[in-house]
Amino acid sequence: RGTMLASLPSLRAGTRRRTVSGSPPPPASRRRTTSTTTPSSGRPRLSSPRRRSPPRDPRTPSFPSSAGGSTLSKKVFGKDEQQMVQAELTKQKNELKRMEDELKRLRDLTTLDFGENNQFLKFYGQCFKKVIEKYTYEICPYGQAKQDHTSLGNFHGLGDDRKTFLFTNGAKCWNGPNRSITVTLKCGSKNELGKVAEPSVCEYVADFTTPVACEESELEAKLAEYRALTGKGEAHDEL
Repeated sequence: RGTMLASLPSLRAGTRRRTVSGSPPPPASRRRTTSTTTPSSGRPRLSSPRRRSPPRDPRTPSFPSSAGGSTLSKKVFGKDEQQMVQAELTKQKNELKRMEDELKRLRDLTTLDFGENNQFLKFYGQCFKKVIEKYTYEICPYGQAKQDHTSLGNFHGLGDDRKTFLFTNGAKCWNGPNRSITVTLKCGSKNELGKVAEPSVCEYVADFTTPVACEESELEAKLAEYRALTGKGEAHDEL
C-alpha cells in the first residue's frame, strides 16, 4: 500500500500534463512547422514547410533561358557539327526570304496598276540611276525613289494622266513635309532618267524617257528621223 500511495502523485501529475496539452506529443519523424498567431482570431496559423529542390545531376548540361539557336548549338554540338547546323540555319533563312519575296512579287503582279494593257509591267523590279550635279538619283518604278541615301518616297500609283509615276511619304524634310517626287514619262528611244528639279520645298519632279510612252504617231516620227539620219530608209522600204 505504501508503494501505491507513493506513486499516486506522479500519476496525477502526468494526467494533468496530458489534460493541459490536449493531445499527445507528435512523433519525432513528423516535420517541424512554424506557427504564427493571427491578430484577428488568436489561433495559431501553420506555415507550409519549405520544399528543397533535388540536387542537379552534374552530367546534365544547363542552358540559359534566353539562349538562342547559336548558343544552344554550342552547348550540344561540337565545332564541326555546329558549323553544319549554322550552315543549314542560314540556308533555311535564305529559302524563307526567297519565298517571301516571291509571294510579294505575285501579290504585286495581281494588285498594282501597270497601265493600259500592262504597258509598264516591264519596269517592275528595275531601277534607273543618274548623277545630277552632286546627287545620285535613283528611280525604281513600283519600288522606291532616292536621292543618294535619302528616300524621296515609295511608289503610290499612276497619275490621272496615266503617264506619271507618283512617289510619296519619303524622308521627313527639316521643318517641312515628307519628301515626294513625280516622274513624268516621255517618249524616247531608250529608258533613261532625265532632269530632276525641286520646284517646291522637298517636292521633286523628274522626266523619264522611254519608248513605252510613245504614241504611234510619235513612233513613226522617230522612225522617220532615224531613217533620215542613217540613210537606210530606202533599204527598209524595199524590205
